[in-house]
Amino acid sequence: MKIVVIFIVTVFCGITKLIPKSIVKPIIMADFGGGNSYYEGKSSSFGGNFVIDIAPVIIFNERLALLLYYKGNYQGIKSFTRLAEGGSLYQQTQNHLFLIKLLIKKQKGLKFKTKIGYKKELVRETKDESWGDGLYDYDRYNLGIEWEKRKVRFGYNFYYYQFPNYWSLASKIGLSQPGEDIYDHISNEIFWSRDGRINLEMYLVYKYFLDQYIVEETALYSNRKRWDINFEINLERFYLIFKKIFMVAGLSLTYNHSNQNYFDVRELMFIPNFYDYIDGKFSISFNKKYKKFAFSFGYSFGYRKYIERLIQDIKGEYKPEKLNQKIQIFSLSIVYPLRRNLEIELQGNWQIALSNMEYEEFYKYSYSAGNWLTSINWRY
Repeated sequence: MKIVVIFIVTVFCGITKLIPKSIVKPIIMADFGGGNSYYEGKSSSFGGNFVIDIAPVIIFNERLALLLYYKGNYQGIKSFTRLAEGGSLYQQTQNHLFLIKLLIKKQKGLKFKTKIGYKKELVRETKDESWGDGLYDYDRYNLGIEWEKRKVRFGYNFYYYQFPNYWSLASKIGLSQPGEDIYDHISNEIFWSRDGRINLEMYLVYKYFLDQYIVEETALYSNRKRWDINFEINLERFYLIFKKIFMVAGLSLTYNHSNQNYFDVRELMFIPNFYDYIDGKFSISFNKKYKKFAFSFGYSFGYRKYIERLIQDIKGEYKPEKLNQKIQIFSLSIVYPLRRNLEIELQGNWQIALSNMEYEEFYKYSYSAGNWLTSINWRY
């Protein structure tokens, strides 16, 4: 990560010296706050959140610009994160994103963008766990290109994910080899979007796992490796109701297909296409300004249905029903300006998850959790 920071600083200083007529417009945003989280009605320890965005834009001329972007996010207030396995973890997180983007304006309103980026995410589940030792920590490397014309965008992203702390236990104790770095993968993403009365986004993603082999019905691993295909479509519509309230309604649909299976050695149960699922989400928010205050209330309902994955009872024995999970999220935000570019915000959210999965020895499927936060937001 230090190499990436040095590279960005070097590029920034070098360009401004080589092209003295270029214009630099810095954009800085910082949010700092403290609050608490609640899980199953019990309060956790007080924590803090900190977010900073730094985005100097170098404008060479009316057709060429360069964006150097950094975003740091520390979330000391615990929250739930859904995992690929289907359950969720209650954890603290921090991440750092570095991005260099080149913008070229062509004739007739056509814009071309290319980018290179790096992201580091750290996860901490318990207080005695050190940052950097999290099981789900990862590094992400990104290359991307994009075309834009008349509010229509089309592009491609390449990602490489590396999980330095996650390895297969079976590979360490001499069992049949599923691979060692089983979550490391490359991802190819094609996207298309259109802005208008109804915003529309579509994503098609192909993931190839570099060291995760397919488990067969015999409980042995083949020489084939895992791949996933994910298709997502998002719709968003804006409304003005009662001439005073700004409403945003959204709908999201996702289908994921994987060739990876699952074999439970304890129960001797084989489940094909373990990661296949259909996911739908509806969201709505209401935004209103009253005098100097800005109020926002949001609600979302999500439903995920696994196509082949069976549920288990409390003891871990399998039942014929397929796994599903429903998640509702309620959110509230109140913002008050203190002075120019400075505001105070009170926000809170509550999340309720319900699932027909009864076995929760490793991951939580049904829970209620929430948090509140008071923050100072600065924009420059």
